Amino acid sequence: MNTQFWTLLRDISATSRKFTGEDFYSVNSFFRDVEENFDLFPAISSSQKLIFAKRLVCGTAKSFLFSQRNLNTYESFKKALIEEFSDSVTSIEIHRELEKRKMYKTETLMQYFNSMRELANRCDSKIDEASIIQYVINGIDGPRSYKIFLYGATSFSEFKQKLRTYETVIKNMGIHKSNSPNSRHSYESRGRDLKQQSFQRNTSDAARNPQRCFNCNDIGHLSKSCPNYSRGPRCLSFELLLSTYTPKKTKTVNIELDIALTDYEPIFHKPRRLPFAERDIVDAQVDEWVKNGIVEPCSSPYASQVVVVKKKDGKSRVCIDYRRLNRKLIKDNYPLPLIDDILDCLQNAKIFTTLDLKNGFFNVAVNERSRKFTSFVTHNGQYQFRRMPFGLSTCPSTFMRYINAIFRHLISKSIVLPCMDDVVILVANESQALEYLKIVLQVACDYGLEINFKKCQFLHNKIEFLGHIIENGRLFPSPSKTKAVINYPDLKNIKDVRRFLGLTGYFRKFLPSYSTIAKPLSDLLRKDSLFQFYAEQQTAF
Repeated sequence: MNTQFWTLLRDISATSRKFTGEDFYSVNSFFRDVEENFDLFPAISSSQKLIFAKRLVCGTAKSFLFSQRNLNTYESFKKALIEEFSDSVTSIEIHRELEKRKMYKTETLMQYFNSMRELANRCDSKIDEASIIQYVINGIDGPRSYKIFLYGATSFSEFKQKLRTYETVIKNMGIHKSNSPNSRHSYESRGRDLKQQSFQRNTSDAARNPQRCFNCNDIGHLSKSCPNYSRGPRCLSFELLLSTYTPKKTKTVNIELDIALTDYEPIFHKPRRLPFAERDIVDAQVDEWVKNGIVEPCSSPYASQVVVVKKKDGKSRVCIDYRRLNRKLIKDNYPLPLIDDILDCLQNAKIFTTLDLKNGFFNVAVNERSRKFTSFVTHNGQYQFRRMPFGLSTCPSTFMRYINAIFRHLISKSIVLPCMDDVVILVANESQALEYLKIVLQVACDYGLEINFKKCQFLHNKIEFLGHIIENGRLFPSPSKTKAVINYPDLKNIKDVRRFLGLTGYFRKFLPSYSTIAKPLSDLLRKDSLFQFYAEQQTAF
């Protein structure tokens, strides 16, 4: 016991906080910490306690001990220190100290936060966490707009995470602490200040009262001419919102995919033969789905095939070929949004933000009795979806029912306009932009919606959406769409005519005489009509 005690005593004493009686570290806190260490030694004696505690006393407290006699036991030692250094501090006094305490230039955010907690612990009665958090925020240097992200924490653990994120974002953005002089000048610096007063009296008003930018908080220019305008409070608040977004799913919607068929004769396919390169892609995707709880192994009488398709960016996507199953599906009657209605709403807004929901369908659970219908087969096995898959004809309506239920109160206020896996935030002016974005992100966070920020558009005056350009209340066709019309190849048969009219019909709202112009081509689609492409049709084309 003695060998173990003296070894641990040396190690613990070297890392434990010393009591001086000169700072915020109260005598009661000191003995609380000391006695927590005693738990490491179940058989520790009173004399060993005394030796351990004495090694942690220094400064004024140690001088006091030298002036005392007969402190031969831990109990007498403890009693003497408490009587000398225990000062009953009222709650009001501690609140005043917390209010006055500001963050020092040499402190990190976490050091400052822990110092404030230590100061609050001196109070005989407990000070609630919310009050301490507020005092900490008030003591951090900088405009309130920089610190807006720090608000809203309901516990110390949550607040510490906010502090770490805030410190990281501030550092990454190149925003540094103010360079204003420290309030605790040395006598030498004060003397230099006095010697310079005569010179300062002769300087210009601009030098005596330097201009301070309210955007970046630097001296020497105004906010309207700020060289770092984009890095100011609005940008900081915006970046904080995005960098700290983490879906938590504290709320749920009681909506699931429930599949009903016209008949229940099983549809079963054998695995489709795939090239070896595509097999690896399928294996990787299925493994990821299994790991994330999207699919599960099964032995369903239904089975659809897997197909690998190329996306616009050249990457591969694993899809399920549900065409035969879709012929039997009874569709959900929930209405999908009409494109014209969406565009009308967008024309009334001035500033746009579009959020792209990542794997939006996977947020909706598949009813347990419906999972067997979603089954698919690969060269390595059979699986069924636990979350709603892409490819089923009833899924878009179910997903819109789900999204509308989440954002219902914001849709009714014309703040949000859902369009499948895109959520458009409608804003009339800049002052609403961040406020509405924060509200929408909080709702998305509460329901566990993941957002693909790379595909989002934030606070734009002009956006491209659903094949159209919207700007200042005006609607234009997207250049990519008009380019497709201009570069359309020559029409060689009825099928080509039908495709071309389907493409150009997308822009009929921009051409008042569209039906008249397109009539020579439309006539070719009549029953028993021959494909004859003369000058009249060429002119219309």
